[in-house]
Amino acid sequence: MRPSKPREIACHALLDRENGRGFLEDLLDHTLASARLSAPDRALAQELACGVVRWQAPLDWLIAQKVGDRRQLPVVQVLLRLGLYQLFWLDRIPDHAAVGETVELAPERQAGFVNAILRGFAREREVTRLLLERLKRDEPALGWSHPDWLAQRWIARWGKPKTLRLMEFNNQPARVFARVNTLIAEPDKLIAQWRREDVEYDFGRWDWIPENLVFELRSHPPLARLESFRRGWFYVQDPSTCLAPRLLAPSPAIGCLTSARRPGVRPRFWRRCSRTMPGLSPWNPPPPAAHVWRRTANA
Repeated sequence: MRPSKPREIACHALLDRENGRGFLEDLLDHTLASARLSAPDRALAQELACGVVRWQAPLDWLIAQKVGDRRQLPVVQVLLRLGLYQLFWLDRIPDHAAVGETVELAPERQAGFVNAILRGFAREREVTRLLLERLKRDEPALGWSHPDWLAQRWIARWGKPKTLRLMEFNNQPARVFARVNTLIAEPDKLIAQWRREDVEYDFGRWDWIPENLVFELRSHPPLARLESFRRGWFYVQDPSTCLAPRLLAPSPAIGCLTSARRPGVRPRFWRRCSRTMPGLSPWNPPPPAAHVWRRTANA
């Protein structure tokens, strides 16, 4: 039977990821596509799954404080992470719901163990919160769930205070933005379609982007279900990616080479900035050259 509740869906996706069956976003999208959830329940499933991965390092550190070096079954480790994330990273879920509904997902033989660990942490809430704050201060890579080599590089480059602020920002859930594909749709047409599709959005305003070109998506059904998305009326694109062509101010006399992970998205905005750019050449590096790009980026 396919999972149908937010915690069940999150646990299912996390366990598949733990077992190496794919990337979390793909696993989650696949499960959510067939689940009939309300917008709040869908958001909860996404927050639980993505939040556990985002904070996996300190979650595993907390678990180790209780169980030591004993290796847990994947399903037990996932459920302990899921329960602890609700207890210490989310503030709108009561302890009894965080513990009780997580324990319900455990296999019968492991349910008592999961229940004991989570209830123990719930009783030690304030002490545990202090431990987590100390961990962020004394071992920032672990406390903020970042690779140690990256934290060390940032500290060497910018100092510890700026690095801590950067890691805090980096762990915030990403906002989702949509850019209108003006080659085939106008903003008014897209907005009218979104209203029919129950898409909640906000108007975005940035100095470098024309008005009503990029919107923030607040809540929406799965993108694959949206007729506006299937028809290509909009792209999921961060507004920061539209800044480069504005700063460079391309002209027909300048030849430009642009690379994008997905062909066609960024080059189209470049052409929108300068519709008479014969010198624009979209390019995606072939696999043999990809290592050169990575080496240059890491230099």
